[in-house]
Amino acid sequence: MILIEMPPKDLGELLRYWQGLSAKELAFAKRSLRGGKYPLQALFHLHLALEALLKANIVYRQKDHAPYSHNLEYLAGFAGLELSKQKLAYVTQLNAFNITGRYPEDLEYINKLEASYVNKLFSETGELMTWLKKQLKTR
Repeated sequence: MILIEMPPKDLGELLRYWQGLSAKELAFAKRSLRGGKYPLQALFHLHLALEALLKANIVYRQKDHAPYSHNLEYLAGFAGLELSKQKLAYVTQLNAFNITGRYPEDLEYINKLEASYVNKLFSETGELMTWLKKQLKTR
């Protein structure tokens, strides 16, 4: 993986950027899910919300820029987070929607997802995001 060096920025500014982006993506995901109309967009933005919060943890823990990656498992490992088996399984599951949401052949599959499954993913994301926010305060 090739990392492009970013211009130096204040780490506090970077941390606020990733936290703010996470909140915006989560809000967009929730709006997309309203009425069950756009599960594809909802899951895609849910992935982005979690990705941004993982990147905030990287900045906080590593005191450096987050890598250019969208892989949630990689980002969690890069941050040095100790995820339980349950959290890691969930991250793996949500990670699929970053790719799946980009290709037309997967649209039929996503549009057939049960509302209860999508709602469960939202609930699990909320729990994981709460845990990740606590990690920013405990170091």
